[in-house]
Amino acid sequence: MTSRISPLVRQLQTSNESLSADLNQLATKMIQKHAGARTFKLVYQQQAYWIKQSQIAHLRIWHWLGAVVAILSRNPLLKPTVATGGPEALKAEASRLRKLAALGVSVPQIVAEGEDWIMLNDIGSPLTGWIRDPKVSREDKRTIVKQASEQLALLHSQGLWHGRPALRDMAYDGQSFGFLDFEEDPGCILTPAQCMMRDALLYFHSLHRYLADDRAMILEAIESYRKLAPDSTWSNTLSFAKQVWLIYGLLALLHRYLGKDAKYAYKTLKTLRKYSN
Repeated sequence: MTSRISPLVRQLQTSNESLSADLNQLATKMIQKHAGARTFKLVYQQQAYWIKQSQIAHLRIWHWLGAVVAILSRNPLLKPTVATGGPEALKAEASRLRKLAALGVSVPQIVAEGEDWIMLNDIGSPLTGWIRDPKVSREDKRTIVKQASEQLALLHSQGLWHGRPALRDMAYDGQSFGFLDFEEDPGCILTPAQCMMRDALLYFHSLHRYLADDRAMILEAIESYRKLAPDSTWSNTLSFAKQVWLIYGLLALLHRYLGKDAKYAYKTLKTLRKYSN
């Protein structure tokens, strides 16, 4: 017995194929105007999209230092996991996006793609924009950050991870929340448990960086994560903060001279070590 496709389904398929062809044609044209740009935004039929192009990544001095410290301390969490870049890295990110979407995680949808680019639908502005906007009330910012903490915890409760869940890699459109930028995947060198613990550490670091003047909101966001996160991930995160006593001591002495990342790494560890006491 042969199945029949209803006229409505056939019409929708034809419409989607036509839209995909239009977006591919538009992307090819716009990429020529934005040669070398990692990402850029465009609008088509009143819908916003983002084009992401492959680029070769370059390791910075912090990545090399992290690799050395990881070897000396025998701590794999300190290994650099920045993607090498290029078309293969972009394809790997596209694969992660599709897998996460299939699992119900809110991520951008791939609407068109080429050999060295992908086009994604827009799912909202990065949370950093909401936090920095003076027109957004503190109460609204609290709600947004609380939701970000809860969504990351729920992601971890599924045994999944982001890779670099900073506030700039999360989006909000005024109603719903989503995750952005999956080019960095530590899963190739870390266990799932380590990947989730690393996520938590990076997220807490981001809270201290972007909410530096609001200690109460930082603690509230961490507590929102703790309530929904796997107990093992939370306890592992606290254990890590306590175990890296040498790094913590060095940061306590030198963070004023090492830049913002070191400053907020010190503050993050300080906060987590208080939970451990």
